[in-house]
Amino acid sequence: MNTTVVVSGLNCTGCVGNLSKQILAVEGVERVDVALVPGGASTVSVGHDSTISAPQVALTLSAMGYTVA
Repeated sequence: MNTTVVVSGLNCTGCVGNLSKQILAVEGVERVDVALVPGGASTVSVGHDSTISAPQVALTLSAMGYTVA
């Protein structure tokens, strides 16, 4: 399964690395790809199995401190 969300709050490749590390630690998440737009709306694509839903992905990113559009 794949869930794509738009987030703000990512400003640099360091932010992308932190987000990737944190989201990959979530059980069921298999991969993450980020299209960084520094200071703007970045696209985060999360590959996951059926144990995690799209709303759970968005809630997890929000709980990590990112604004999910």
